[in-house]
Amino acid sequence: MKLFIKTVLLFSLLLVVIAEAESTSNSKFETDDKENIAVANSMGPVDILNLSGTYEGEDVECFKIISLPDPSAGVLYLDDGETEVEEGQVLSVDEANCLKFEPNSNFVGDASFQYASVNNDGEVDPNPATFCIPIYEEECSDSEEASTSEEECDCKNYSSSIPSLSLWGVLMMLMLTLIITREELNREF
Repeated sequence: MKLFIKTVLLFSLLLVVIAEAESTSNSKFETDDKENIAVANSMGPVDILNLSGTYEGEDVECFKIISLPDPSAGVLYLDDGETEVEEGQVLSVDEANCLKFEPNSNFVGDASFQYASVNNDGEVDPNPATFCIPIYEEECSDSEEASTSEEECDCKNYSSSIPSLSLWGVLMMLMLTLIITREELNREF
């Protein structure tokens, strides 16, 4: 009975490992969620964090804007601070690294948009990332001007980092299961 329980447990573990390896290996894309530094709603167009993602472990060459921030929150611009980004627009890495966001002066909360990595064949990551920009109300007197200078960013990237197992890892688990099972069978007989 001990042998049966150990075998079932080992095979169950193996099935979980295989399922996890398949789920992580099927997605060759990884587009990173981002949380920008907080922005005062009195600021003009400000630089935001760079978009980032990979395809098969290599940096991608462009990104697709899947959705835009709600217009009541603000507007996403290209580098010039005047050309609005459009939903569905594909941006080169250089363009994606120079995006600006202008918050609506009446908005407080989180502005967000979604974007996805695009590979050289034009395939788009089916799991887009979310880019969040916290917006706060800056209280200033009439004599104070709102700062539009760029701020240093100490943001953390909270992209998921689930380790994936290679086919070799799965095969090693299977071999270990078979060896343990064989040893247990030899002891019982």
